[in-house]
This record gives sequence, structure tokens and C-alpha cells, in this order.
Amino acid sequence: MGRYKRYYVRMGFGRPILSGRHLLQLRQVNLQYISDRSFKSPDEFILKYGWCVFTCDGRAEEQLGSPAYVHPGWDGWMASNHVMRAIPRQGVQPGYLYLALRSPYTQRQLKARATGSVVDALEPETIGEVLLPALSSRDQERLGKASARAWDDIASAQELEDRTVQDFEKLIIAGYEEAK
Repeated sequence: MGRYKRYYVRMGFGRPILSGRHLLQLRQVNLQYISDRSFKSPDEFILKYGWCVFTCDGRAEEQLGSPAYVHPGWDGWMASNHVMRAIPRQGVQPGYLYLALRSPYTQRQLKARATGSVVDALEPETIGEVLLPALSSRDQERLGKASARAWDDIASAQELEDRTVQDFEKLIIAGYEEAK
């Protein structure tokens, strides 16, 4: 994906862009919005529902390789070049891929493949050798659907909370206006 010039913009004038640190935050702190003109090929940075993403730069003893699932709330957002994408192959339940990446067995393999001296990094060529836990097709399907449903529920809860806060703020403003 390479480096790109960042044209950050206000909300509504660009897409939200996730960094590696954002992946494990329930609410993204200091989320930036970026213009598509920052990229030669913006589509390479756009996330799709059902993908898995994980940090590919950082410290192996910290969050390097920690996965997240692209839920409906993140669909169409972008992720920086410090975030690796794991796109499920045909026939692989997306939620299962997330669980497999989160497995301690997979995490140990990812962290063992990190290179670098000050900042560890994962490269696509080396992580392709990582072996994922094998379960029966039936278990992959069952657990994968449960995992995807949990992430979808997180997105729904965030959306509901946002609407409730907006309603609350409208009532506060209305009460303030009446009191004038």
C-alpha cells in the first residue's frame, strides 16, 4: 500500500480512517477524516463488512497482531497502511476468521513473525505462513456466525447510544430555550 500524503478534513468531507490504535477502542479516540485525494487508489484503503483487520506495526509484546472485525459501523471506512486486512476466502465464515486470528495459537505465530528493531512489523509475505486452528465446518459456521453477530450487536448498540444521546441533547437545548 505504501505511504501517502494525508489530506485530513472535517467530518462530512471525507471518510473516517482507522489507525492500529483505533481497532481495539470501543469508541475511537481522536478519529480523523481523510479525503480520497490522499490516495492514488482509495479503494485499496476502504474496509468492507466481514473483513478482519489487525495492527501490523507496533510492539510484539503489546497489541501487534490484535484483530478486530469490520462490523456494519465501519463498512466503507478507511484504515491506514499500519493496519493489515485479512479477507475471508470463499467458504470461510468471516466471524470464524476473526476468532482464529484472536486465538492464542495464532497470536503467538503472528508475534513470532514480527521483524524490526525498534518498531516491530508484520509483512504479508510472512503472515501467509501462519496456520489457523482447524475446526469442523459445522463448528466454524456456528462459532463464526456467533462472533459476527456479536460484532454486529456492538455496532447496533453504538448506533442506538448515539441516537439516544442526540435525543437527550435536543431535550436539554429545548429546556434551556424554554427557560430563557
